[in-house]
Amino acid sequence: NPVSDLRVALAFDVARRRILSGELRLAKADAGTRASVDLGGPLASILPERMRDFFGLESRIDAEALFADDGSITLDSLDLDSGAIAMKANARQLADGFLSALQLDLALTPQSRNKVFLPTPDVETSLSAGRLLLNYDADKNNSWNGQLSVENLERAGIEVDAVTLTSNGTVTSIDSPANRAVTFNLDGKLDGFEAQDPALNEAVGRSLSLVGGGEWKSGEPLVLNRFQILGETFKLVSTGEFAEFAFNGSIELIADRLAAFSSLAKRKLRGRTSLRADGKIQPVSGAFDLRLNGTTSG
Repeated sequence: NPVSDLRVALAFDVARRRILSGELRLAKADAGTRASVDLGGPLASILPERMRDFFGLESRIDAEALFADDGSITLDSLDLDSGAIAMKANARQLADGFLSALQLDLALTPQSRNKVFLPTPDVETSLSAGRLLLNYDADKNNSWNGQLSVENLERAGIEVDAVTLTSNGTVTSIDSPANRAVTFNLDGKLDGFEAQDPALNEAVGRSLSLVGGGEWKSGEPLVLNRFQILGETFKLVSTGEFAEFAFNGSIELIADRLAAFSSLAKRKLRGRTSLRADGKIQPVSGAFDLRLNGTTSG
C-alpha cells in the first residue's frame, strides 16, 4: 500500500559519536508522495583535520521533494549550510530521468581563516571566494545560463587573481526523447596568473581566455565547435566530438613568439610555429592515435 503518513527519526553514529540527526517525513499528495528531510550535526568531526574548516563545526541539510505517480521528481528546495558551503537549489526531473529544470546557487566563503581550503586529496588548493549560478527551466523557455567566479585561487605554486566563466545555450524537444538537443557557449577569463617558476610565467603570460561552443543531440556524440584557449604568447584551438570516453578531432597549437618558451624549453628559440594533431585521444586509458603536422618559421 502507498505511504500516507510516515515520520522516521534519523541518527547516524560513527565510533559511538553522533554526527547527524534529524527526521524524514513522507505524506501522500494528490499527484504522488511528498518527502521532506532535515538533518544536522558535526559531520566534519569524522573528517581529516585539514578538511574540517571547509565543512565547519555544524552541517545542516533541509530538502523537500515530490515523487509523482508518473515517475517524475520535483525537488522543491534543497538547502545546505556547512562551514564554507552555502547552497540553495531546486530542480525537476522527467520520468525518464532527463532534467527539465535546475536553479542552483552555490557559494564558498571563508570561515575561521581568510581563505577556503578545498578538500582536495593531494595538492593543497585554496581560494578567497567562489560562486556558481545555474538557471534553467524548460517550462518557461528553452534557454539556460550559468556563471562561475573564483577569486585568489592558489594551487601547486600557481596563483590566479580571478577566474570567470559565463555560459549559455538552449535545450529543445524536451518532450521528445529521440529528438532532444542541447547547445552551449562558453566565455571564460583567467587574470593575474603567476607561478613560482619564472619560465612558466614567461610562457603563459598574465592572462588566458577561453571561448567556444558545442552541441549534443540524442543518440549522437557531444560536438565541440572551435574551442579556443587564447594566451598572450599562444593559441590552442580544438574541434571534434566526444563519444564512448574518447575525443576524435583536431587540436592545433599556434605560437607566434617562440622566444617566450625558451626558458621553459631550456634552449634558445625564435620565430613562430603551428602544430596540428588529428585523430583520437582516450583520456581515461591514456591511449591515442594521432597524425602530426607542423611548420616553423623565423
